Amino acid sequence: MLDLSPFIYANAKMDMVKSAQDQIHNLLNNLCVWWDQITEEEKLRMVGCVSVGLLGLTFVACSLNKSTTDRKKHNKKKKRSGSKSKPEVKLTPYEFSETQIGDIMAKVSCEILPQLQDFLDEIKRITNSASDNKLDKPTKRGKKKSTPAKVVAGEALEQLEYKRRYFNEILLKELMDLDGVDTLGDVTLRDRRRECVRNIQGYHKELDGVKALLGDL
Repeated sequence: MLDLSPFIYANAKMDMVKSAQDQIHNLLNNLCVWWDQITEEEKLRMVGCVSVGLLGLTFVACSLNKSTTDRKKHNKKKKRSGSKSKPEVKLTPYEFSETQIGDIMAKVSCEILPQLQDFLDEIKRITNSASDNKLDKPTKRGKKKSTPAKVVAGEALEQLEYKRRYFNEILLKELMDLDGVDTLGDVTLRDRRRECVRNIQGYHKELDGVKALLGDL
């Protein structure tokens, strides 16, 4: 028996297409009739509204396209950077304490000590200048007494004292940070921390000597 369902389906589909075409044709005819009936002013107003609408749709489409493009670029960059990122390395407690001590001493050696050495050299130049410029003043008994000349003004002396206190405080902070390092009962870590503490205390003693020198200026 011949199956007619494909033909029936095709005819129904053609009827639907023809019906849609007829509706579109009627709609276009109605639009043409309506367009002929409206005034020129209304036509111009209609064209303006359509133009503004098209411009708005164009702007929205461009914005959406740009947003999509930026998002794709960001995702690519994120993937690229993520692929190059190094895996996080976990330190053992011993390595962590060793790193803490190393970081503290690196800060003292590279950041604090160069400035401190410049300050100590400045103090040395000033004290040498004071020693080279001694004045002989007669005493009441006719004898002469050597007294250092005033080579540092009051304001400059205050600045030197401020620097001394500044270095004293930042070195004290590093000592406190060293004291907070857990040596885990390890002899090597404890000896290394003790050596670092001894070095910083040596700088503290030099600053105490500077305090005495500033008092004589």
